[in-house]
Amino acid sequence: YYLKNAADKVTVEILEASGNVVQSFTGSAEEEKRASRGQGGDEEEFLGPRGSRNPPRKAGANRFSWDLHYPGAKTFEGLIMWGARADTGPLAPPGEYQVRLTVTGQTQTQPLVVKIDPRLKTVTQADLMKQFKLASQVRDKTTEANEIVIRIREMKKQIKDRTAKAADLKTQGEKLV
Repeated sequence: YYLKNAADKVTVEILEASGNVVQSFTGSAEEEKRASRGQGGDEEEFLGPRGSRNPPRKAGANRFSWDLHYPGAKTFEGLIMWGARADTGPLAPPGEYQVRLTVTGQTQTQPLVVKIDPRLKTVTQADLMKQFKLASQVRDKTTEANEIVIRIREMKKQIKDRTAKAADLKTQGEKLV
C-alpha cells in the first residue's frame, strides 16, 4: 500500500469471506513501542520470529505480510510451553478472504485468496479443513485451561490482599490457598 504522508495509525484486518475478522493488526507509535519490548531472546532463536509484524506507517510504498495464522490461545505471564507457541493460532485453510486497510479514517477492502501449497499432492481441501477444525479446538481448550490458571492466580492475590488487611482471616486464607 502507498501512503502519501506518514500516518499516525494504520490498521490491516484480514476477514473471512463471510466478513468475520480473522486478525487485526495496528501500526501506531504505542504498538511499535510494545512490540520492541517483546522481541528477541532464546524463544525467538529456537522457534523463529513471532507472527506478522505491525503494518508500517511511513510515507511512500509499504508492505505488510500476514503469516496466515488465526489468533492463538490466551496466554499468561510465565507460561512455558517447550517447542510450541500457544499465542500462534491455526493456519488459515485455503479459501477466499478479504483484506481491509484503514488509514486516517479512510478504508479500502480488497479480495485475498489463500491457495493450497502446490507441493502438497496427497492433501485435499477437506483434509486441511479437518486440520484447521482440530487446531482451532486445541487452541480453544488451551485458552480455557489458561483462563483457569489466570483466575486461580487472581483469587490467590485477592486472598493475600484480604488476609493482609484482616489478621483474623489469615488461617482461613492459608487453608483456602
